[in-house]
Amino acid sequence: MPTLHEDIVSLLERQPGRGLVHYTDVSAALIEQDPSRYGVTKDRKTPHFSVFRSLNEFPDFEALGRGWFRYRSWNEPDLPRLQLSKDGGAALKATSRALRQTNHKGNSSGLLLEILEDPARSEAEAALRAAATTRARAILEQGPVDAERLEKLLRCWSTCGGRRPGTEQYNRFAPAFMGMYVHKYQAQLDTVNEWLAALQSALPEEVAVRKQLDELWGRRDLDFAGVIFPSMVLHTLEPERWFPWTDSLARGLAQTGLGEGRADGSGAGYLRYCEGIRSYIAREDLSPYLADAALTAEGLESSEGDPIPTEEIAAFGEQSFALLTALLTAEGAGQEWFEPHRKTYELGIRAPLVTLINQLASRLLEPLVNRGGLLGPDQLVLDPKRVIARINSQSPRANGSYYYPYLWAAFFPASHERRQGAAQLFLSVHAHGVDVGVALDAAPP
Repeated sequence: MPTLHEDIVSLLERQPGRGLVHYTDVSAALIEQDPSRYGVTKDRKTPHFSVFRSLNEFPDFEALGRGWFRYRSWNEPDLPRLQLSKDGGAALKATSRALRQTNHKGNSSGLLLEILEDPARSEAEAALRAAATTRARAILEQGPVDAERLEKLLRCWSTCGGRRPGTEQYNRFAPAFMGMYVHKYQAQLDTVNEWLAALQSALPEEVAVRKQLDELWGRRDLDFAGVIFPSMVLHTLEPERWFPWTDSLARGLAQTGLGEGRADGSGAGYLRYCEGIRSYIAREDLSPYLADAALTAEGLESSEGDPIPTEEIAAFGEQSFALLTALLTAEGAGQEWFEPHRKTYELGIRAPLVTLINQLASRLLEPLVNRGGLLGPDQLVLDPKRVIARINSQSPRANGSYYYPYLWAAFFPASHERRQGAAQLFLSVHAHGVDVGVALDAAPP
């Protein structure tokens, strides 16, 4: 029997035209082609995200952002959009949304999918995280932390299962508590200990927790704390009552119909979020230690959002640069300030940059640098998800804004797991235009 990947290639090869495809439309076309294999299964799953994962993992497909892909063998510029199914995948999206509102286990991809759908691995993962949480709680109960014990605490918070059963890794919330973040927190030990003591003293009363969170988030004196740091302190102390909080986890909870879809950095918002998670884990009969894994899984299936029509994806334009100019002087800009501008950012800044990145990768860097062997055995990382940085900052900038007035992208050698510490070929779109160059600031001599 052909694999999913082979069926996708066969489907596209039979098309008389050549163009861009959206993973939802590919899924719907597969269902129309073979409903017994690709229709909604007994456990109420659709191929919706499985197809996205297949397109995203194989090198013969080129990701163009927001769920759009180009089949590499076509290799034609300025391709139109193709509609492979009768309705462009609209019915499948509606079915998938409806299924996510029903009482069933969340879907995921990659390692999360393997863990959550295997009862034995789920049980082992919950036990691993519970043991790490117990170690973290013992550290907090010893009183103020020094640099060494703080690093151990952050490592406990980062502990999760590895790809092979029985192994562990430390990227549960990567990179929030690892790498440079450890050093950033260690440089603020006094403030870290103030936050730890304040949160411990607020328990067990909900009113006190809400007030304490509002005070700490209002102070903004712990860089890189975001909403995740205080939520992990509370989760460590009372893991069945309080839970890790991030925007992605909030979006995952929203997919279950039990949350609001954003981490707004307020005590009241956090209490509502935790109430929603308690309802979710009771409904799903889920360990509280696996709540963030399951919510990540819920969010992954819908993370690409609705398709953006090609005609809406333009080059950097007047609105793009107006938004970046406004961010230069937007003191204290947070989510509330940014939300009305989100569509301009997504369609007028990020989408054109993704398109530009993919064109540079496919037409220049892949054939010249990678296949041309200019870096010897090394390769440039070309995946937009790793190349393009975020426009939002985890800690306030000098003017109190949580957003950068630019969007940065950088190609870097694959021998470096992260851009930091590598020579980079960069593009940066900012208020005055687009810069292109080589960044050597962090590169070794």
